[in-house]
Amino acid sequence: MDTTKQFTALLDNVTLGKVERMRMLPMRRRTNRSRGEHLAGKGGTSTEFNDYRDYVAGDDMRNVDWNIFARLNRPYVKQYRHEEEMHVVVLVDASASMQFGDKFERAKQLAACFAVMGLMNIEKVSLFACQHAGQTPLISPPCTGRMSMKRVFSFL
Repeated sequence: MDTTKQFTALLDNVTLGKVERMRMLPMRRRTNRSRGEHLAGKGGTSTEFNDYRDYVAGDDMRNVDWNIFARLNRPYVKQYRHEEEMHVVVLVDASASMQFGDKFERAKQLAACFAVMGLMNIEKVSLFACQHAGQTPLISPPCTGRMSMKRVFSFL
């Protein structure tokens, strides 16, 4: 007999565990001031070294690797990884057409999966449920981090 308590009725614990280990990779890079866990696709100022590139006039001289310059007699600039926050927006169709069979339940499960992936990546997650055309959607305020999972599941 399994004595572990179910975290949510929406997803079983095994599925939830698998989703928590998944990561979202954005298709397009966007700039944002906050930091999250996905790489921004451009150089950054963190302490995690990424690569070297040729020096270009105007580059910050503090990033020149002087040991390589002394060895190769050519300046190279150190590049660092830069991480940015991605805002994950999850939209759920809650209209009457979703009440056929288990369509709405599946839509909520899929929305929960995307929301959990965003929260586990320490990204900002917002949820919207649209009911009828012209009606104001139900909105969950943006949340971040694992501690917000209960709020996401209660909204869904």
